[in-house]
Amino acid sequence: MLANTPDDVGRVVDQWSTRVAERAQRFKETQRAVSAISVTESAAGGAIRVTVNSSGNLSDIALSDDTQRMSPATVAKQLMSCVQRAQAKLAGRVQEAMAQVAAHDPASAAAVVDRYQQRFPEPAEDQIAPPPTQQNAGFGMSHLDDESARAPRRAPAVGYTPPPAASPPPQAAVPRRAPVRDVDDDDFGASPW
Repeated sequence: MLANTPDDVGRVVDQWSTRVAERAQRFKETQRAVSAISVTESAAGGAIRVTVNSSGNLSDIALSDDTQRMSPATVAKQLMSCVQRAQAKLAGRVQEAMAQVAAHDPASAAAVVDRYQQRFPEPAEDQIAPPPTQQNAGFGMSHLDDESARAPRRAPAVGYTPPPAASPPPQAAVPRRAPVRDVDDDDFGASPW
């Protein structure tokens, strides 16, 4: 539509302004919805739980007492696996939040979702699966692979007294340097020549 009169120009500018304001409002609403996204994943029968925010950053880590029976390397591997799985789910959640933008601007919505998929790819298959029960069996953790098999903790036997804590090893004597004596106190500030 060509604007032939000042009134026509005014109408075109008003329509354009309205469309821009509506698009900005949709963008703000979508931005709020995306910012509110978080994903939680768990491992080892719930002994390890992590939450990531919409930026993919950790917002919460929860470790139950059961992780004390796991090796530090196993805990670290399970934590990283949980983080990667949670981050990989962000793209789907962002796609859901972008649905209202996609109707009006599918290219922009697809670009945002694509960026999330590039930044947080699906973890490799070996990172998704929990370690087999045989690996955990030697560490007393096999019950964590199946939450229904979780055994209740036993109370210590009546009259049981834990052994006393071992005393720390004796410290080796550290040789000390003899204090330096200043024999030329009266020469302070004098020329060394």
